[in-house]
Amino acid sequence: MTEVPNSIDNNETIVRIIFSPINVRFSKDNKKYVLPNAFKSPAGLDEVSVIRLNHSNIEFCKNHGFQNQKPQDKRRYFGIATISAKQIKSAMANIISTPKRKNPAHADIKIGFIPLKGEPLPSEFKCKIDELARRSVLYEDINPEAKTWEGPEIKMY
Repeated sequence: MTEVPNSIDNNETIVRIIFSPINVRFSKDNKKYVLPNAFKSPAGLDEVSVIRLNHSNIEFCKNHGFQNQKPQDKRRYFGIATISAKQIKSAMANIISTPKRKNPAHADIKIGFIPLKGEPLPSEFKCKIDELARRSVLYEDINPEAKTWEGPEIKMY
């Protein structure tokens, strides 16, 4: 991977790894939707880990998700959700570059609130994660065991 700039362009494609069943809703007509909890920070933090696809690739995202699944905890790798940096900001959330040693394209979405364990989000922050989920596009990985992405073509913003 090349040097990743610290600033995030509005047109960057941002990837959130999606796990099933915790992040996916299956409708009666067999459609699948991203649940808002995919964009909810863990208790004690205001950050949702994402990957800047413009500075990574889909195979990295896929393998990262597959390595972080925990089927025993209802976290089976399912695929990805994409959203643009501009859409994140227009939902009144923020995105910041937070590179990691093994993931220089790492970033965090921040909603401006640190949730407490077992406590519901205040409505204004729940609206933010609802909006992020609504604006995201879900891509199911049709062969999670494969090393390469075999799902639909990912639309870049």
